[in-house]
This record gives sequence, structure tokens and C-alpha cells, in this order.
Amino acid sequence: MSVILGIGSNIGDSKTFIAKAISLIGEKFRLLKESSLYETVSLLRDDQRNYYNKVITVECDLSPDELLLFIKELEVSIGRNKNPLFWGAREIDIDIIDHNGTILDCDKLTIPHKCMSERSFVLIPLKEVDANYIHPATLESIDNMIAQLKDDLNIKIIDNI
Repeated sequence: MSVILGIGSNIGDSKTFIAKAISLIGEKFRLLKESSLYETVSLLRDDQRNYYNKVITVECDLSPDELLLFIKELEVSIGRNKNPLFWGAREIDIDIIDHNGTILDCDKLTIPHKCMSERSFVLIPLKEVDANYIHPATLESIDNMIAQLKDDLNIKIIDNI
């Protein structure tokens, strides 16, 4: 099964946190594709430090629930601390963007990621790893979702890490 993960950070050595996450994910799953590194302002456009983000695709045999548990444990092992603010700064954040086209909506997990179509830091790197991506619930193309972005959060590509 092919899984798409979004990885971001804006605390500490963000590039190292992201590289560490990808390395540890690669130890468990076969890495299929990896986007370039992107930088954006905070989703809230507040005084948080800019975010760094990547999207990767992996071959994964875990169920969505098993994958979520693995990701949460991985985030803690890398150094993620609980921030009381829902959209607060974080050392590492790993989101399941898509899980082999699964449509799932429950208390702890929504797949495809419920806000993906509003986030430049997901869509633009996603297009880089899958230019033909179609949202499984809305059937919108990646190009159409990007065209409908209301705010690109000043996204810019950064050198690879």
C-alpha cells in the first residue's frame, strides 16, 4: 500500500528533525518518493518561526490506526513535546495525508487529511511526489486543489536536506 505523509517542524533544528523523521520512517517502510524541502510562514500568520515541510510517499503494510500509533511514538522519540496550543510550534509533526486512497473519518483520525486541500505546504510538495494525485473523497485533482488555495503562506522551496 502507498501512504503519503506530511512532515513539518518549526522549533529547534527543524531540518535535522525532519531528516531524522524520514530516516526512521525509512527504517520501517520503503521510501518511494520524497519532495523538496519547503518553507512557509505559520498557518496562523502569527509570530511563530517559519515552518519547514516535506511530503514523502512510503510503501506501508500497517492499517491507518497502526500507522498513527507508530507516528505518534516516532514523534516523541524525535523530541516532540506537547504544545497546549492546537496549532502551536512543534519540533516535529507527521500527518497521514493519504493511506492508499482510504476514506476514514473517526475521532482520532481522518483520511485523507481533513485540511490538506487548504494547505500549500501539503499540496505543493504532494504535487512534486505525485503530479497525478486525485483526492479520494472529493475527486479533485492536485492542480485544481492548488488553484483554489486562498493563502499560499509565502511558500518557497529550500535546498534539500
